[in-house]
Amino acid sequence: MSWDNVEGRTNQRYVHGFLFLADWHTTVLREDAAAVEVCADMLGKWATHHPVPAEASQVLEMAFHDETTAQRALHASALVIEHWQDLSSESQSSLAVMVEEHAALLASDWFYAGQNNHGMFQDFALVALALAAESTSTLDATQISSYAELAAIRLTAYFTESFTSDGVHTENSPGYHLMAARCLRDALPVIQHLLPHQAVALNRIYAGAEEYAVHSILPNGRLAPLSDTKQFKVWSSNHSDTFLGNAFRSSMTCGRYGTKPAERVGIFPEAGYAIYRSRWSDPHAIWLLFKAGYRANYHHHCDDLSLLYYKDGDLVLSEAGPFGYEHQNPLTRYAFSQWAHNNIVVDGRSLTRVDPEPGGVSFRNLTGQHKQRNRVMEVQGVNRRRSEWTHKRTLTVTENWGTRPQTTDTSVVDQLTFADQAQHRFECLWHAGPGISIEIQDGCTAQFLKKGQPVLTMAWTASTPMEANILTGADTNPPRSARFPTFGKVEPGAVLSLAGRGAHLDMTTRIT
Repeated sequence: MSWDNVEGRTNQRYVHGFLFLADWHTTVLREDAAAVEVCADMLGKWATHHPVPAEASQVLEMAFHDETTAQRALHASALVIEHWQDLSSESQSSLAVMVEEHAALLASDWFYAGQNNHGMFQDFALVALALAAESTSTLDATQISSYAELAAIRLTAYFTESFTSDGVHTENSPGYHLMAARCLRDALPVIQHLLPHQAVALNRIYAGAEEYAVHSILPNGRLAPLSDTKQFKVWSSNHSDTFLGNAFRSSMTCGRYGTKPAERVGIFPEAGYAIYRSRWSDPHAIWLLFKAGYRANYHHHCDDLSLLYYKDGDLVLSEAGPFGYEHQNPLTRYAFSQWAHNNIVVDGRSLTRVDPEPGGVSFRNLTGQHKQRNRVMEVQGVNRRRSEWTHKRTLTVTENWGTRPQTTDTSVVDQLTFADQAQHRFECLWHAGPGISIEIQDGCTAQFLKKGQPVLTMAWTASTPMEANILTGADTNPPRSARFPTFGKVEPGAVLSLAGRGAHLDMTTRIT
C-alpha cells in the first residue's frame, strides 16, 4: 500500500489514521488470527516509511497531523491491548517501538495540539498507549504512570475550558457538542482514578451539557447542519446514550421514550445560542435556532447572527452545510463563508472564517423586558468582527395563543451601520432547505414552498430599496447557492437574496 499517493486531506486522514480499522476491531480481528498479523504488518510498514519527527519542521502534513496521529495511536494501542499474545515476535517488536515512539511524541509540548478536540484525542491516545505499554514492557512503570497522569491533567484542563458556564461546547457545532460530552463521560473514570479532586467539577460540567443537547435536536430527531455538524438521527447513532436523562431521550425520539422537557425555549447567553420550539413530541413543530457567539476557531463558520427555521417537518431556512476540510477547494471556502449562511454580506466580501483570536460577536437576552407573556423569546446579537461596520440583529418570537392551531410570528430586525458613514452595498441572504423552493410574490414578500404548497411566508420593509432575487444552481463561479447534503457532495440550492445600497440599513423581516 502506498500511503503517500493518496490525494485529499480527508482521504489522507483516513489512511494515515488507519480509520478503516474501526470496524475490524469488533469483527474480523476477533475471529481471524491471520487478520491480526496482517493488521500489525500494515502498521509496521507504515512506521518504517514514516519516521517519527523530532521537531515541528520535520512533520509531514497528514502523516503526522495532530489528530490523525492520535487516531493511528488509538488503533495501534487497541491491537496491542487486545491481541498481544496472538502476534509474532517480529510484529510485537515493531509495535512495541511504535507504541514507545508515539507516546513520546504525543506527550511532547511541541506536538500537543492544545485545548481543543484534536488535543483531546491526543490525550485519549496517550492514555491508550500507556495501557498498551504495560503489554509491550518497553516502558517502565514510572514512565507509564507519568504519561497517564499528563493525559489526565491535560484532559481536565480541556474539558474545564471547552464548555461555557451555561453548558455549551465552544467549538461551534451541536455535533461536536455531543462528541465532546460523550468523550467527557468516557474520561471521567480515568480522571476519577488519577485526579479524584478534579472529578466533581467535571461531573458537574457533564451534567450541565445536557440541556443544550436537548434543545439543539430538531423536532424530527436529527441534528441541523450548523457549522461542521453532519446531519443524522441522534437516536440511531452512537450518541443515543451520550446522556441518560429522560428529557434527552424524549427529544431525540420525538417523545416516544423519556419525559417531555419542561421548557420549550433554551437560551444560552454566554455561548450565544437561542433555541425555540412551539411544542415537544411533534415532528411538525416549529423550531428555530439563532446563533451569536464566536468562542473558538475550531469548526467555526461565518454563521454569526444566522437563523435556522424548521416547520412542518422540514428545515425551511437552512444553510449550505459543511463540504469538507480541503481549504483550497472553492466549495469548502464557500461553505465556511457568509455566503453560505443566513446573514448579511457587506460590499461583496465575506468575513474570513476565523480571526487570530475568536470574539467580536456578542449576545443579549432581552426576553421578558417588554412584559408581553406571549413574546416568548427576544434576543439580540451584534457582530463587530470588523471595525468598518457593525451588524445588529434582534430576533423576537411571539406566540398567537388565540388561534387554533396556535401560530407563531418571528420578527428579525437588522441594523447595519458603517464607521465611515459612506455608501456601501449589502446583501441579506436566506437559504432554503432541501426540497424547498422560493417564489417572490412582490417587491417585499416571498414564499418558501414544498411541492408547490406554501410552508413559510417572509415579508420585509427596509430603510433603502432592496432588490429581491432568487439564486439557484450549484455550479456558479463563485458559488452562491450550492448546498451540501453530506461531506463532499454538492447539489443545487435556492437562496433568497435581498440586495441594497446605502449609508446604513434598517430592515424588519417578518416570518410566519
